[in-house]
Amino acid sequence: LPREAEARLPQVPSPSLNPRMGAALSIFAAARDAPGAPALDVDGDVFTFAELAARTRARIEELVRAHPGDLPVPLTGAACADALVTLYALFEMRRPALLLHPRLTAPERADLEAAAARAGPLPHPDAAAVIFTSGTTGAPRGAVLARAALEASAAASAFAVRSRYPAAPSDVIAAHAAATGPPGRVPGIDGDA
Repeated sequence: LPREAEARLPQVPSPSLNPRMGAALSIFAAARDAPGAPALDVDGDVFTFAELAARTRARIEELVRAHPGDLPVPLTGAACADALVTLYALFEMRRPALLLHPRLTAPERADLEAAAARAGPLPHPDAAAVIFTSGTTGAPRGAVLARAALEASAAASAFAVRSRYPAAPSDVIAAHAAATGPPGRVPGIDGDA
C-alpha cells in the first residue's frame, strides 16, 4: 500500500489483551497466556493459540483493506478454521460480524448485505454480531448480539462443562459449534478459574 493509504488504516492490535474487550473473546490474550496449548482441532489439524493469533493478525490486515469503515462485515457461518479466524479478527477489531447462513442464495445474501449497509454503522459499541431473522412472517429483521452476551454464554458453557466433567488445567475439552466455533477460549476449561 502507498504510505498515505497505510496511514489511514486502523492500528492492528498488539498481541496482548485488548483492554476494551473481555478476555473470553480475545484470541491474543489466550495466545499470551497459553501460546502452545491446543486451541482448535479441525479434521485432525490442531492449531495452537499462538497459531490462531498469528492467523488472526493476518486476517485483521486483510479485513482492514477489504472492509473499510464501521459497517458489519459479512461472514458466512461454516465449521472451519477460516471462518473462526475471521470471527476472532472482527472481535479484536471491535467490528461486528454480519452472520449469514451458508444456505442463503446469492440474491438473499445480497439483500441482507444491502439491508445492513442501509442501516449504517451500529450505534451500540458492544455489538459483536448482527443476525437476521428468517423473514417467515415478513421482511427479515436484524438482531444485534452483544459481546457481553457472548461472554456470558461462554461463562455459562464453561460452568456447565466443568460441573459435569471436572477438568484439570492440562485437559483438552472437545467442543462442537455449529456455525463458526467458540468465540474464544472458554474460561475454566483451559485452566482459568
